[in-house]
Amino acid sequence: MPELTQTSDHPLWDHALEQQPEWWKSHFKGPSFRLKQVQQWVYEKGVMDPNLMSNLPADLQEQLNTNMKPLLSYDTSLKAKDHSADKHLFKCRDGAHLESVLLRSGKRRTICLSTQVGCALACKFCHTGLAGFKRNLSPGEIVEQVLHIKREEPDRISNIVVMGMGEPMLNYDQLMVALRQINSPDALGLGARHITISTSGVKGGILKL
Repeated sequence: MPELTQTSDHPLWDHALEQQPEWWKSHFKGPSFRLKQVQQWVYEKGVMDPNLMSNLPADLQEQLNTNMKPLLSYDTSLKAKDHSADKHLFKCRDGAHLESVLLRSGKRRTICLSTQVGCALACKFCHTGLAGFKRNLSPGEIVEQVLHIKREEPDRISNIVVMGMGEPMLNYDQLMVALRQINSPDALGLGARHITISTSGVKGGILKL
């Protein structure tokens, strides 16, 4: 049976996909196929609560409750009267807040993701910029926006737009770790053509992307 080897404040999805097997080995002793089972629960079903992962042994569920706690929690959700959009306010572990939006248009379901708490660019037309910059989001905090909304939305998520709070090119490395999980067939499996990144034009950012 799996045996706990150490504790961590960073859940599975806060690590790059290629680093996740090493993360698993550093925390658990036991069959490696359990990692694949957990990844399927998280990425395919949007389930982050180990107690709901019914094909895992009870002792592993208990250990995952210690080592795989979500980074975000729901604070408030606002829904448009015509059902065209849901606006979600999430609370981070450090008390910071961020927003994500689910947009519905025909069969399309689009999640608008944030990459920062606040924004350093201070564009005068943007409320986020006027609020000032707090910090970058981690890869897990970006991915988790998708996981939370995916769990709540019965229809398939078809698109991602990185157009929420923050300037994506100023959190480039963390964003790429997150988007590779969103894109990979081993994780959320959303095609690159269905992912759009919006930038105000940070020098060199588009060429780097």
